[in-house]
Amino acid sequence: MKKYIVSFISILSLMVLADFDILYVPTDIKAKYTVIQNKRVGDLAILQTIRKSPYGVSFSTRLFNCSKATFKYLVDVEGEKNINIFLERNNKAMESLNEYNMTTLVRESISYYVYKYACK
Repeated sequence: MKKYIVSFISILSLMVLADFDILYVPTDIKAKYTVIQNKRVGDLAILQTIRKSPYGVSFSTRLFNCSKATFKYLVDVEGEKNINIFLERNNKAMESLNEYNMTTLVRESISYYVYKYACK
């Protein structure tokens, strides 16, 4: 539990001190998406975001195949109190990346705009 609290504090500190990209999603105008990590390996992209809206905070990690325009959620957790769950699930997801069960992106969806950022 202690390492999750330290990780959460680290993420919050980075958000205050670092210059993270803000992702504009026109189909979700009440939300602010902060990109906390964007990795690219060949055709695959992994993007982690924090979504803040009037309804709360959520953390997600998505996997994209940039050439096939497909994606899937690796992790999606709602609520600031659940940052430890996000970190735990994220670590497990990173151990076994695969393209199984990826779905085709829908134009103008939230994931479509996240894909455009991740695969630019």
